Amino acid sequence: MSSNSEHNVRQVLGPELSALIAEFDCGMSIFGKASRIRKVLKNAGLKASDAIYIGDQDTDAEAAHKVGMPFGAVHWGYARIESLRLRGVQAEFRSPADLVRIAGSGAAVRQRETTA
Repeated sequence: MSSNSEHNVRQVLGPELSALIAEFDCGMSIFGKASRIRKVLKNAGLKASDAIYIGDQDTDAEAAHKVGMPFGAVHWGYARIESLRLRGVQAEFRSPADLVRIAGSGAAVRQRETTA
């Protein structure tokens, strides 16, 4: 999910990481993220505890915690990592390439574009 456009998300991730994404849900408001997350989880058939919400804003962490989902913070983007750490971070990603470690052994990562 990203508030950014799918084009911009794909540019940041690059072709290899973008290929690991099964679905993009982009262009979402930075507000109302929790309800969007619930919808994405339902559509994907996942429990919140079986997914991770990765973001770059305090509102990303708040939304993840609101739905009971682990939160991963990126070192690039809107908020400083120190601010995100104060919100409770289960994983940190220093660069887009670090996202590969959550993709598993070639498993598709589901993501809908609505916030970035």
